Amino acid sequence: MTDIAVLLERNLQEIFGEGDDARCQKVAEEILHGDAVFVEPRGVHSGRDEIVRVAGVIRAMNPTFRYNTDH
Repeated sequence: MTDIAVLLERNLQEIFGEGDDARCQKVAEEILHGDAVFVEPRGVHSGRDEIVRVAGVIRAMNPTFRYNTDH
């Protein structure tokens, strides 16, 4: 797996798919730049803390959803 693929997988599973807020924040600090930006249909979200917050909101809307990256 390339470095980019690993980064994308971690972002998807360990930030947007993670139910533990502390773990999600820790991973965000490891893999996201301080001024990272997440763009989605409802808006543009800047910074690690905001991205983690929005990931939690998205997760809360679909709490049983699990991401699958198998092709």
